[in-house]
Amino acid sequence: MKSKFTRAAILLCSFVLVLSVKSFAGISTTWNGSISTDWGTAGNWSFGVPTASVPAIIATAGKQPTISATAVCATLTINSGCTLTMSGAVTLTISGGFTNNSSTSGGFVAGSGTVIFNATATIGGTQSTAFNNLTISSGTITVATNIT
Repeated sequence: MKSKFTRAAILLCSFVLVLSVKSFAGISTTWNGSISTDWGTAGNWSFGVPTASVPAIIATAGKQPTISATAVCATLTINSGCTLTMSGAVTLTISGGFTNNSSTSGGFVAGSGTVIFNATATIGGTQSTAFNNLTISSGTITVATNIT
């Protein structure tokens, strides 16, 4: 009796774990700026700091993000009315697309930073984007908006 119960409990836990992993597979993290302007602070994001496999969405918040250390994300979307600033000679590596839908030309401030694309991707959005140093380390980049 105990053995059947144990097997049933293990099976149920395994099923819940599989469902949990599947529900997080397509997750992105959205900027909320609740603590500071620091990109690298987990509490400023809905699901923690972006990773090479987690897309980043810059949304309207009282504090807009600043990248002041090496950063990564799967894709990057800057929403209308939002700004992303790179402070100093830092590097942002993007494993997918870049979409700049900010409503002003200052929506993406590259400063003296470097943006690296390491996968096939599209640079697009409603706003033109100025990059200080743009590197394509692998893949093909499709440019669907003005860049400088």
